[in-house]
Amino acid sequence: MTSSTAFDPCRTYRKLARNNALANARLLAACAGLQPGEFEAARTNFFPSIKATLNHILTVDWFYVDALEGGRLGLAAFDEEEPFADLKSLHQAQSAVDLRLVAFCDGLTAERLLAKTTVDRGSRLQIERTDDLLSHLFQHQTHHRGQVHAMLAGSTVKPPQLDEFITATDFRDRVDIMEILGWTEADLGHQTGKIMTETFSLSGHLIEGGHRLHQRVYYEDTDFSGLVYHARYLHFLERGRTDYLRCLGCEQSELIGVDEEGLVFVVHRMELDFKSPARMDDILDIETITEKAGGAKMVLRQTIHAGERRLIEAKVTIAVVNRLGRPRRLPDTIAEKFLGRPIE
Repeated sequence: MTSSTAFDPCRTYRKLARNNALANARLLAACAGLQPGEFEAARTNFFPSIKATLNHILTVDWFYVDALEGGRLGLAAFDEEEPFADLKSLHQAQSAVDLRLVAFCDGLTAERLLAKTTVDRGSRLQIERTDDLLSHLFQHQTHHRGQVHAMLAGSTVKPPQLDEFITATDFRDRVDIMEILGWTEADLGHQTGKIMTETFSLSGHLIEGGHRLHQRVYYEDTDFSGLVYHARYLHFLERGRTDYLRCLGCEQSELIGVDEEGLVFVVHRMELDFKSPARMDDILDIETITEKAGGAKMVLRQTIHAGERRLIEAKVTIAVVNRLGRPRRLPDTIAEKFLGRPIE
């Protein structure tokens, strides 16, 4: 997906198709945390359970996406009201049809948006403008995702955030699900956006298992010899850790109010090896990798390079405490962000 300053009537639909895929992926990932019996449990809703509602979202996608592609599946899409009894199979099927919808929207032209699409409804043919049909489909799926979101509020799973998949500056809030889908901000059409470029340059970016940040050495960082004063490396390492949190969507200013206890990260232990000095005007590459995250601590490995020269190696043990300074457990949802995988 490319970005452009010229008006493109198809751009909105390409973005909505990706929003649809990302929202479904995050919602289904959250549902994977349901306890036995909660997926199919009877609830007060238009459809009587989370299972029934998610299956409806899927079959409606089958129905409309097939029509948009020129097929004649028609009402056969609903032959089984709930085609999947388990969440894993349903998730796989939903992901497949989501990607079909993305591919369809990627192939749109202004002429195709205005063209008619025929929907086989058995006893009659429904003929609609393609843009109207797409708008209806996206609205329908948003509507029913909202119902699942509300039902999760009555389960053991916290309803996930589902509305930060379109604008460029929300990129930190979708890092987790973008990585699961293997997408980058370029896939959302943000690679040339001025705000996105500046934000990434300020906060660094996530890499496999961690984070990378670039910083320039200024005069204030050096001593009389023109080399970086040894204590300044602590500042660079702290910036790396702070922006790692920021890119994961864990702003330190917000963690203090994450729950009743509050959550604060404090450095418990730091081991440093000084390998080579940095000099004024060097561009430093600060890499932070998560080694452990769980219980009441995290262990991070940090390195600082200037080009090919390795300057610093650090092992940093972070204690997790509450607002009173007492040890507390790191929530699994936050630990999973650092580890890049679910907690087993």
